[in-house]
Amino acid sequence: INEMGIPTYVQETSVTGATFDSVYQDIANLGEIFNVPDAANAFSDEVKERQVALEKEVANKEKETFAYLHMSDPSVVSVYAAQDESFFNSMFDMIKLDNAFKEYSGEVSEETLIETDPDVLIVGDWSSIEGSVSGDEVIQALYKNPKLSSMKAIKNKKVYGVDYNYLFGYGYQSLTGLEKLVKEMK
Repeated sequence: INEMGIPTYVQETSVTGATFDSVYQDIANLGEIFNVPDAANAFSDEVKERQVALEKEVANKEKETFAYLHMSDPSVVSVYAAQDESFFNSMFDMIKLDNAFKEYSGEVSEETLIETDPDVLIVGDWSSIEGSVSGDEVIQALYKNPKLSSMKAIKNKKVYGVDYNYLFGYGYQSLTGLEKLVKEMK
């Protein structure tokens, strides 16, 4: 697109190695591109305040492991390792959740999920897409799945749904999903 004379901007949050802190560089860059650096700085400060408040809210929480289940059919358990998802993993680090499969390459089987036995399970909530499965439907199916009954996340009722758009939006709006998740986890 640049070769056609159409200037483009690639978000810092969407490149390999990005973390949630990349959001602040994106805000600053967009402030420069649109010649509104003061507004960008003010917005960056607002986002940082929210991040700091969220981190304070979990300051006394013990770090826990989690697995992300990417399921559009409640009857089929599908684990997404998110090993190359540095932005995704940094979001959860912010709230003291460590992806149990972030170093795992290849497909994660249901057996490997059970054997790894993470403290928490996170499922995508697709209900914002008409006709799609909700996080609650997936959660209820997981609780009823006899194969998973020995898992501590199932036994301790630590399975949570997060709107898919917050999980893979690669921007400041991911904070909204994390804020909702932290409230739900209390």
